[in-house]
Amino acid sequence: MRRRTNLPTLKGTASAQHGASGGDIAGNALQAAANGNWVPDVFGANRRALNAAIATAQASTASLDDMQVSCDAIGALEGEVLLQFLIEAVVLSALGGAVGIVIATGAS
Repeated sequence: MRRRTNLPTLKGTASAQHGASGGDIAGNALQAAANGNWVPDVFGANRRALNAAIATAQASTASLDDMQVSCDAIGALEGEVLLQFLIEAVVLSALGGAVGIVIATGAS
């Protein structure tokens, strides 16, 4: 469901109170409030942000579809590919950290 960011918003509240003390009416209070807000999208920033978010979602869906096609092409299960990616990420991060430590200790 898309939320329209260029439409005005209107909010309203109302409350009523009635007080009595010992059979005597102490008072009535009525309160109402309305609030409206509209920021015109003169330069199209909201529209461009919405279009960018839609394009990002479509790109993510296409990327997932590509990965599923690749898995089918090589005969691997999706979980196996994700596990391999996770292992590669951990190993490369650890190697990068180790190289950083070696460089930092060698520079001092």
